[in-house]
Amino acid sequence: MTLRTLIRTRDVGAVTFAASVLGSDDIYYLVADANYAAGGVGVLPIRLMVSDSDFDRAKELLVSAGVESDKFDTGEGQKS
Repeated sequence: MTLRTLIRTRDVGAVTFAASVLGSDDIYYLVADANYAAGGVGVLPIRLMVSDSDFDRAKELLVSAGVESDKFDTGEGQKS
């Protein structure tokens, strides 16, 4: 399974909210780099990743849920 970065942010609350929205719609997600944001250090942004096949649906759900556009990855949804 190929994962794409959907959200890249230092906002832990936004990632938690987005993960909740995705989980409630049975979309598999992975939160990467969260340890670097622990304790407010914020060394690296947290990445919320979804499968390539769920990417468009996940983004639509998050936009509908009110996730701000500046939270979405600007790297063309980098694949990992």
